[in-house]
Amino acid sequence: QPSETVPVRCIAVEAEDHLFLAGEGWIPTHNTDVFAATTVAYEAVCGGHEQYVRKGQPAMIALISQDLRMARYSLHFVKAAIESSRVGAKLIKNVTADTIELHNGVMVSCVPPTLKAIRGYAVPVAVLDEVGVWYQESDSANPDYEIYRALKPAQLQFPKKKIIGISSPWNKSGLLYRFFSAGTEGAKLPSGQDEYRGILVLHSSTAG
Repeated sequence: QPSETVPVRCIAVEAEDHLFLAGEGWIPTHNTDVFAATTVAYEAVCGGHEQYVRKGQPAMIALISQDLRMARYSLHFVKAAIESSRVGAKLIKNVTADTIELHNGVMVSCVPPTLKAIRGYAVPVAVLDEVGVWYQESDSANPDYEIYRALKPAQLQFPKKKIIGISSPWNKSGLLYRFFSAGTEGAKLPSGQDEYRGILVLHSSTAG
């Protein structure tokens, strides 16, 4: 159901990984992981992307985190989200350190932002977690816009493809700010919206 846009505010702590404990169960979180995990779990179980891949080719739902440690940590949230559904729990076929394989032919992969992690796969949905703090410089090994460029051809066969960027905004540069400037699916642009089809950007209101 559509709902009004309302102001929100995220918090950040000074720890390098931005983790803090929240709730009565003292659950480690850094705001974005719950939304990211829920989105990935839904797309893997209910997205219907498996019907657009060739026989033997898995559809990979990618949760791309800021580094390998956070990627593997995020897998626990995704697994919990899938298991919270009776349908999803029955679909789990195999779980490794960074992958959840489902019986419907979909694979969830939690990976760091590197070209090697995503090239060669069919990726209907990619969630870019904390994309605002990824490397942005062109001389970096895997700058954020190169990851984005690599994802585009990996999505060509899917009619319901999505790239979802989630992050606190740290500066007015990089892929996150480019998404923000364009708006959801390029809505802020007078023309040239095709490049942003299927793009959703979520950010907090902490930017100055």
